[in-house]
Amino acid sequence: MSERAFRELARTKRPYMTNNPRSENKGVFADASKELGLSSEAGVPLFKIDKDTFTKNGMVIPGNTPLFGFVILKRNRVFTTKEYKLLSRFIIQCGTILWGLYRKLYSNKA
Repeated sequence: MSERAFRELARTKRPYMTNNPRSENKGVFADASKELGLSSEAGVPLFKIDKDTFTKNGMVIPGNTPLFGFVILKRNRVFTTKEYKLLSRFIIQCGTILWGLYRKLYSNKA
């Protein structure tokens, strides 16, 4: 995995898209992507914020919210700006549900 891609995602806490991860040195698993013919990549952070808090905050992630994880999407066609925006918003919203379920799952464990 490219540490640069992860460090940038962790620093900015913003989704990214690259339509040539190998030459831009911005992607994750760039060599494997080339071998498999996956020319495009989008990375989306997941945050430690539940759905209710996210909704009450106007569907905006507060700047001090820590990361919970991240999702990398790869495909063999370029991402359009419209697709990228739609996917990144959808994944961030799904991440709020996932964080709530994760907390609920582990809140009962001692």
